[in-house]
Amino acid sequence: MPIATRHRMPVLGIAAAGILAWLYMPILSKLVSLWFQEPEYAQGIVLTVLASYLVWDRRNAPCWFQMVEEPVCWRGSWIIIITGLLLLTIGHAATEFFSQRISFFIVLWGLIAYGMGPQAISILWEPAVLMMMAVPLPAIVVDTITLPLKTLVSILAAAMLHVSGYSVVRYGNILDISGFHLEVVSACSGIRSFFALLAITIVLSAGMRSIFSRLSLFFLLVPVVILSNALRIVSTAALSLRFPAHSVEFYDGFAGWAAFLGAFGFIVGVRMAIDRLSVARKGRE
Repeated sequence: MPIATRHRMPVLGIAAAGILAWLYMPILSKLVSLWFQEPEYAQGIVLTVLASYLVWDRRNAPCWFQMVEEPVCWRGSWIIIITGLLLLTIGHAATEFFSQRISFFIVLWGLIAYGMGPQAISILWEPAVLMMMAVPLPAIVVDTITLPLKTLVSILAAAMLHVSGYSVVRYGNILDISGFHLEVVSACSGIRSFFALLAITIVLSAGMRSIFSRLSLFFLLVPVVILSNALRIVSTAALSLRFPAHSVEFYDGFAGWAAFLGAFGFIVGVRMAIDRLSVARKGRE
């Protein structure tokens, strides 16, 4: 790179940071306020911490120093930057907050890729995905995903209760268990635990070199979430029928935590098993 261009890079970096602050400060301040004020979106704080940890963990990558000393000025990054700016424009025009918020992380990723080159995509895709997951999805998207999940969890829970010896009649997302009515609400669909476990899986898969192993870990998420939430419904119903002194919400709270911890333990166990298989395979070679 010419010396004059290299000397202009700090100035360009400061200018880019200033433009980003001017464009996105109002948007980001409202997003952060949403994380702290609404418990439903508090996972954004955790996801930000996890993304920051992954970036810090890769701080010694050679391309970081190259970005400062001799930036690549990758032209392909302009596709990412322009895509982010288009989302910002569309979001402003339609008064749609999701597009505006997620555009910041896309533009930031593009600016880093401009200095680091294509390596930025392979090195920073996990932190970038985590930060995009911290942006609340539009309500219409959440409802579209939640409804079939609730139905599937209800069907599976009814089948498991029937096998366990309970008389169950299902009306949509309502289970009639020997005269006791239990509704499978949105919180029991598994949508929240899915995104939380997806973030954990991204962090756990960060050190895995095999693409097949990574995909195997991700593909397990959906059935694990559905099964764990069905077990949550089954255990809540069983406890409520056997010990009616407490409310359904009381049992469901404990069952929810147990289901999440069980799914988390299963994902971690699969990750450890994959590591052991890799070590055993290397030992044979």
